[in-house]
Amino acid sequence: MKISVIVPHLPLDQNKIELMEKLKQSIEGQYDELIIRTEKSDNLAKIINAGLREATGDYLIVSNDDLTLFKGKLTDLCVPDSVTVPKVIGGFDKLFHGHFWCMSREVFEKIGYIYEGYDGFYYDDSDYWMTIESKGIPIIKMEEVVVLHPHPATTLSQLHKEGREETNRNIFLN
Repeated sequence: MKISVIVPHLPLDQNKIELMEKLKQSIEGQYDELIIRTEKSDNLAKIINAGLREATGDYLIVSNDDLTLFKGKLTDLCVPDSVTVPKVIGGFDKLFHGHFWCMSREVFEKIGYIYEGYDGFYYDDSDYWMTIESKGIPIIKMEEVVVLHPHPATTLSQLHKEGREETNRNIFLN
């Protein structure tokens, strides 16, 4: 079993660089391929998709650059025929956390790439969750794997404030 870890890295400040180093240390020796995509684009979906195109592993793990594996192992996330996510502490702990997930190559071939239609990734992860569910692929939260997210996402507050969740759902359904 070959594990590819894809990390979009936007080194905006020294803190992000230090968090990236913590991520690398926390997963050291647990993967076969580490793909760090450092690009100037603000569209994380495009950056993640580029990493997914480059990945050669049997299992594909996508992680934000500001997470730290706190408990468990990457192999614990490698479950066939599903998408798995860890428990997230320090932020929102949702069923599908767009900041860290794992899927087999076979599942990826059923789901496909992340929709790149928006600026940034703030709504694309919601759409990806809906795509996963529409393909009938289970999303499993692996409670024995825990990641620390020191900077909680603002997706939920933006979705409620801007009403984008319903707009995204309608775009996806149409």
